[in-house]
Amino acid sequence: MVQSSSLASKIDQPDTQRSHFRDCPDIQCEIDQYSPEEWSQLIGLFDDATCDQTFALRAERWNNDRLSTIVLSRNGQPIACALLVLLTVPILNRGFTYLKMGPLWRPKGQAADPESLQLILEAIEQEYSVRRRLVVISILPPHPQYLDSMADIMRASKYKERSNGMDPDRYLVDVRLNGDEQLKSLSRQWRKNLRKSFKHDFEITIEESEEAIEQFIVMYSAMVSRKKLPGKTPRHELVRLVGELPDHMKPKVVLLSHDGKPIAGAVVTILGSIATGLYSATDDEAIRLSAGYALMWRIMNWLGEMEDVHWLDMGGDGDDEGMRHFKKGMIGKAGLIVDTPREFHIWHNHVSWMITESILSGRAVNRNIRDFNMDRVRELFEERKTLSAPQ
Repeated sequence: MVQSSSLASKIDQPDTQRSHFRDCPDIQCEIDQYSPEEWSQLIGLFDDATCDQTFALRAERWNNDRLSTIVLSRNGQPIACALLVLLTVPILNRGFTYLKMGPLWRPKGQAADPESLQLILEAIEQEYSVRRRLVVISILPPHPQYLDSMADIMRASKYKERSNGMDPDRYLVDVRLNGDEQLKSLSRQWRKNLRKSFKHDFEITIEESEEAIEQFIVMYSAMVSRKKLPGKTPRHELVRLVGELPDHMKPKVVLLSHDGKPIAGAVVTILGSIATGLYSATDDEAIRLSAGYALMWRIMNWLGEMEDVHWLDMGGDGDDEGMRHFKKGMIGKAGLIVDTPREFHIWHNHVSWMITESILSGRAVNRNIRDFNMDRVRELFEERKTLSAPQ
């Protein structure tokens, strides 16, 4: 892996700029020492990297001043890291920190070492739960090979399981299949609709230009308005991802056009061994022409050409029967449906725990995180006069 000069200089910096972890001279711990650009270079060294561990995606919602990074290195080489969102009550500085799809602990080109995960979990506990007195909430990535073992290590590290996330299922396509194998894997109905789409003269392009992003945003915005879906357009997130990530990690826009007009599209990110379908959109004509099937078929085959990519993560189904039918048929016999990333927490401060539970009401953090309202937190705190002062 070729490293940028800025990242290489940071990795090679003297140990006097790092703190030793557990008093072990070969393990160093760095807190909040990386710029967004350096962080992007760093996570590119990990096979389990995801967009949820980028400044671009997290800062778009929370701003950089709410983000915190922690990196563990052995003899100067990064072995694990995590990007966390800090959500605290002013003055008290109590609340929780949110770690989504992490930590990262599997450097590329190396065998997975469970000790690296154990070490970073201990470091996170010491820094954020013990020293900063916050509740740490972690949502694990849905990797079919490592999810269960990660959950076991979380439990062994005294992290407690909270709940599952928003969607009960996560759909993963095995893109290592060749064309014939992938076709046989599809459900019968999905294969039928795919063949129907082949009758039309579609043009499918894969690009990362500003023009392609804008074309996708227009299509996506129209779909959200037409279907009356919640949420906002991902324009700023995509612009930040393109501007912040190294060239080989930038999101790709896949556009399907008919008669010169884009009618279906998707944004795909490839940071580690799992590619992610970040956004997708179609218009009414695309549905009539079964264009979504041709689009996803092209994406599956395109990813299948990449040596390091094993899975395409299609996300959940949002409890939508039509989406469930589409994704289940697409992953087919060879794909997998895995549990939505599990939530775990650890805490040492009762004030932070009570604030956190007041906000989340015992529900999955992924359900409430978008509605985090600091004014409401202040009101809740005032209502709980019996809370003891922070220790």
